[in-house]
Amino acid sequence: MHSYSPVQWGWILYIGIMGTQALKLSHMDRLIGVLLIAVSALSFGTMAIFARLAYEAGSNPVTVLFLRFTIAAIFMVAIMTAKGMAFPRGRTLITLLCMGGLGYVGLYFLLKFWVLLNEQGV
Repeated sequence: MHSYSPVQWGWILYIGIMGTQALKLSHMDRLIGVLLIAVSALSFGTMAIFARLAYEAGSNPVTVLFLRFTIAAIFMVAIMTAKGMAFPRGRTLITLLCMGGLGYVGLYFLLKFWVLLNEQGV
């Protein structure tokens, strides 16, 4: 077994998914990719801070999740429209809706249910 670094494993996984097309990226494309990853990590890291401020102002988790996904959807639609990208249809749309609706939201409610059970000592 080879002992690759985490960065090397990342490249192996990326090339495995993207194929040889991944090797043909320009320097600018790679720089933009790194910057987008940094913005994503920063946004994900600050999410808990904004959620805590919202909770202290009287909001609840369902409202925070709703606003978070609504704001993300607005940005996604704006970017897709600006780039002239087609919106998902058919089976792809159903798959994405199931992933978000059943996966993420379902996980939230299961976690909430689990916390309630543990608080009651069940």
